[in-house]
Amino acid sequence: MKNIFRKSKKNISRGVLVLAILFPVSEVMAEGLSYDYAQADYISDTFDPDGSIRAVQGNGIGFALSLSFAPAFAARLAVASTTFRDFYGVRVDTSKVTMLGVTAHRSVAKNTDVFANVSVIKAEISANNDVNSFSKNDYSAIVNVGLRHLVTDRIELEAMVSQVKLFGYTLNSTMLGGRFYFRKRLSVGASYVANGVHDSLLITARMDI
Repeated sequence: MKNIFRKSKKNISRGVLVLAILFPVSEVMAEGLSYDYAQADYISDTFDPDGSIRAVQGNGIGFALSLSFAPAFAARLAVASTTFRDFYGVRVDTSKVTMLGVTAHRSVAKNTDVFANVSVIKAEISANNDVNSFSKNDYSAIVNVGLRHLVTDRIELEAMVSQVKLFGYTLNSTMLGGRFYFRKRLSVGASYVANGVHDSLLITARMDI
């Protein structure tokens, strides 16, 4: 486990170096886009690895905190926990994810940012059907690259792609989302994430800090 975590830290260090090269400090953030925020998430998951009618449904909650430590960089911590049920409504397992990493961002046009994030991720899964139980965890590095754009002072659109390898599987995901600012620092958003075997709908509440 120490070797896995050391390897993930090495991947993070390399990733941060690449981000520093790609994102020079000048013009690093579009006006109105903040990378200092606290966010709460409601998560609705569907896991369907073989396209069968026995797709597993899940619901959960998450929390994220992002804080800038330099003009072009922010540290980000995210945690999430989801409980899955099969189509009979029986609880089958729980997944927990913790991510800690660095986001680099730069303005490329008016009200438009590109960003990249490299994080260490710890994933845990557990199952208990009142007869048998097991748990398993894995460590890896996840890479996200995306675009944020303020359509108006109140509406933001976001797109992102990501890649991670966990439990022997490589997952390439795509995310599309939107956010509505009903106050200058308060917003609600929705996003859809898909990777072929796993779909997620996220409803978020965010406060810029």
